[in-house]
Amino acid sequence: MNRYEEERLKLPRQLRRSIQSAFLSVWQSRFRDGSAFAGSGVIMVPTSGPPIRCVASLDRIGGVVEEHVSVSRGDGAPPPSWDDLVLIRSLAWSDDLEVIQILPPLTGARADRWISIGGVEVLHLRRQRPA
Repeated sequence: MNRYEEERLKLPRQLRRSIQSAFLSVWQSRFRDGSAFAGSGVIMVPTSGPPIRCVASLDRIGGVVEEHVSVSRGDGAPPPSWDDLVLIRSLAWSDDLEVIQILPPLTGARADRWISIGGVEVLHLRRQRPA
């Protein structure tokens, strides 16, 4: 059993499937009329502490499609831990796909593309695939 499966199994089966289905629904969104944005969703993942809040989106950037999850714990809560990221990664994508954690720019032209909520630490997971 790998680390991702261990994390998934911490959640009851029905809840796990519901969360995985919510991510899949976003990843299967359709782009319309040359739009750079296909869909998004807020997915809450319960834990023993504050729930993990995920904002999943599907975006087209140049010649690639990006599956993006912003991960936070909410106002005043500590930032997501490595175990939190492993859990979200295990629920959002299959184990054989490469997913990266990224620290976005804080200033400049691309800074406004990232979710930023005052007082909340937000971490980001991304997967790029061909358009």
